[in-house]
Amino acid sequence: MVSLARHGEASLTPAPRAADLAQHRAKLGWLKSTVRARAENHTKDFEPTEREELGAKMDSRVDDLLDSWEQIAAENAPLQAGLQYSPFEAPPRPPLLHDPLDSDLKREPPHSKLRKFKAQWSLRDVEAEVPVIVRRLDGGTPEAT
Repeated sequence: MVSLARHGEASLTPAPRAADLAQHRAKLGWLKSTVRARAENHTKDFEPTEREELGAKMDSRVDDLLDSWEQIAAENAPLQAGLQYSPFEAPPRPPLLHDPLDSDLKREPPHSKLRKFKAQWSLRDVEAEVPVIVRRLDGGTPEAT
């Protein structure tokens, strides 16, 4: 969803513009309908009520993610910390997106808005042909099996 917003709205594309969601959110009306349509049409086996229920759930989820993104940016504004999309783009701004195993997320409270923005960086991370690299959460070396 973040990637769709970032690349679908040119003013949000540069890394530091992750902090500017509030200024451009009105231009993202298409985002909710795009996500909803994709969810509703991912299978033809849905009954009309199931399709509508899933569509409403996706609308709510997109609103929640956009609200959380906007709140994270607003919380960083008084600190003049800014915001960027990933930790690899425009240091020293804090990232919006985090790897699921990011140690920074361990320090966040369980209901932190930042925990909603966990994502792999590339489809290469989830394709079957890519070797699986096991990392232990405690930083130790995995045992060979």
